[in-house]
Amino acid sequence: MAVKKVDAILWRKYLAATSHAVWKVSTSQYYFELPVGEFQKFFAGNYTPTVDPEGNDNFTIVLEPFDGEPGVGSHEVTFVRKRPGSAREGKWTVDSIRDGAKKAYALWHRNRGPLSRYENLSDNEKEKNYIVIVRDVDGRFHGRWIRGTDFDALPTMVQNILSSSPAGWSKL
Repeated sequence: MAVKKVDAILWRKYLAATSHAVWKVSTSQYYFELPVGEFQKFFAGNYTPTVDPEGNDNFTIVLEPFDGEPGVGSHEVTFVRKRPGSAREGKWTVDSIRDGAKKAYALWHRNRGPLSRYENLSDNEKEKNYIVIVRDVDGRFHGRWIRGTDFDALPTMVQNILSSSPAGWSKL
């Protein structure tokens, strides 16, 4: 598969709540959370918005296959913006994170991401683990983990973008 140039990146820093979902400390959480924001702009209209039975705005995207070792097929991921009046009003959740959950995305399992629970990482390593979705120049999406060694190999501009906040998105 040809390498595609990255057009934009959406990220969430690996924090305790995400760790609890990945390592099954929290039995109910199967998603990671993004703060209130206009994350739908990252998807540049490459989605169809709907409203779920609880009244939350949502949409589904497809993450492209990964031909690494071992490979992973394409995967649907659902984003939900919590409805007004809910406990997490305006926040976005992204499903497919907890290993063993029926919608779990293989590249976001713990054996593909951080090597330890958040609480057990060194302070330096805590600053370098992220869940990301990148949009390539063709408008396709790719989901990955970024670990400490991956982070150190990124261009300085991307390191600065990821370090700028616990979650967000940026055009590159």
